Amino acid sequence: ASGLGGRPATLVHGDYHPGQRLRREDDVVMLDFDRAHAGDPAEDLGNMAAHLSEGRGVANGGFGGDAAALLDGYTASRLERGHLGFWTALGLLMRAPAPFRSLSPDWPAETRRLLDAGQEVLA
Repeated sequence: ASGLGGRPATLVHGDYHPGQRLRREDDVVMLDFDRAHAGDPAEDLGNMAAHLSEGRGVANGGFGGDAAALLDGYTASRLERGHLGFWTALGLLMRAPAPFRSLSPDWPAETRRLLDAGQEVLA
């Protein structure tokens, strides 16, 4: 099987974000594998980047802060940053309902920002 772009499929968490991992001494333990599947590893990286950035500073690949550090570590080893754009945009779009679900007082503007950021990543 192959992932997006003909890359070999690998184990994908399917909902990888900071809340899905626990630090234990010198280990990191992953949680919640109900969306695990064989697919493109960039899916997990894009989703993590979307969560870390929350749509701030991701337009045209301009990741900042923790998202930049995460992507730099992986792109240096095996993935092209441009390939992550699709998965990051998808992660941002999937995050769009979060402000409403968490009852954020400014949920319409926050939702719009996430949708706009997803669109900008694809531009």
